[in-house]
Amino acid sequence: MSSKPAPDLRDNFSIDWLDYHARYDSELLAAVDIDTGRKFTFQEFNDRLTRLAAGLKAHFGIEKGDRVAVIAQNSTDIFEMLFACWELGAALMPLNWRLSPREITAILDDGSPTVVIYDDEFSALVGDIPLPKLRRSLVPEDDEYEPLIAAHSGDLEPVALTIDDLSTLLYTSGTTGKPKGVIGTFRMMRDTIIHSALHGELSGSSKTLTCAPFFHSAGLYGFSMPSFHYGGTLYVMKTWDPQRYLSLMMDPDIGITHSIGVPVQYAMMAALPEFENAVFPALRVAVVGAAPVTTDLLATWAGKGVNLAQSYGLTEAFSVAFLPPHRAHARPGSAGHRMMHTHLKIADEHGERLPPGKPGEILIKGPAVTPGYWNKQEETGDAFIDGWFRTGDIGRVEADGTIYIVDRLKDMY
Repeated sequence: MSSKPAPDLRDNFSIDWLDYHARYDSELLAAVDIDTGRKFTFQEFNDRLTRLAAGLKAHFGIEKGDRVAVIAQNSTDIFEMLFACWELGAALMPLNWRLSPREITAILDDGSPTVVIYDDEFSALVGDIPLPKLRRSLVPEDDEYEPLIAAHSGDLEPVALTIDDLSTLLYTSGTTGKPKGVIGTFRMMRDTIIHSALHGELSGSSKTLTCAPFFHSAGLYGFSMPSFHYGGTLYVMKTWDPQRYLSLMMDPDIGITHSIGVPVQYAMMAALPEFENAVFPALRVAVVGAAPVTTDLLATWAGKGVNLAQSYGLTEAFSVAFLPPHRAHARPGSAGHRMMHTHLKIADEHGERLPPGKPGEILIKGPAVTPGYWNKQEETGDAFIDGWFRTGDIGRVEADGTIYIVDRLKDMY
């Protein structure tokens, strides 16, 4: 009698990262919500997300391929939602709460989520939307989120996922036209995970501090999501406070190792009186992106022993280029070099490669690149040329592979 053949797992993607750590390092600290003071071990966090997944399935019928929209401030709960969606084979669809009700409605019409999870402070954005809703509130009698978690067990069989299944649906801000839903896949997630360790030195001992908005790729992906894969700890700030952020980075009892921000945030911290005597006992990688970094700002932080690691990416491809700390001081203004698994070329209007030093459009391809835009076949076709994604950004590459952005035309982190 022959045994049943083993399933072909080559295209499968495991999302049981928290369950893995909960089994083998259950008391490791997974997440800290700075503003509420809540702390979760991997066991506690895994229990909450599986209960949430069971509740979403029972109350809203979430199935594989569905979208779950979120309009909420930064908190560790966003990652509970992300992993709960993945348990069900659904995709998280976080929305920019700075948008108008009209813009939110247009995005919800396009993305067609099964349910909208929202903070009560954003009730005006979703009040007239004819979709099932789940309200989060700090007022216990108004909150529906925590009761949903408490009312369900985590006894749920995870849905089988493949590497090219939908994982997230992030909408561009629309500065280059109407917002488009960028399809995120687990292939893209895996690439971010690999590059976080390879280029960003992320590991199980990492302690990442972030307040980048989680409706943006930098907030959701940049060291944050991969932290759970490696068994590190994620510290989440709800809103930007330079004094508090600097204090957390300096705290030896916490030992923050990773940070991500934009130039103005690092400039605001450097302008504080406390910065004069600042010491960063554990900081290994402080990433800066979204805009060119001045040599003065780089020098100011380098004087504190922190070489800001410059980076370049898009919603459509988060893992594009990175300049590691040990090389940052020698290449001011650079976006770094391409990440290992992302191919990049500078091209003319026909997609032909240009010689080193000559500016042209940045084209990329590889596992980090989105397969396209949600419900927009024509726009997806226009975004690619001979298999290369057209970033719409103008740059140049020096002979040593260093990338410089000349003109920014699209939304980046």
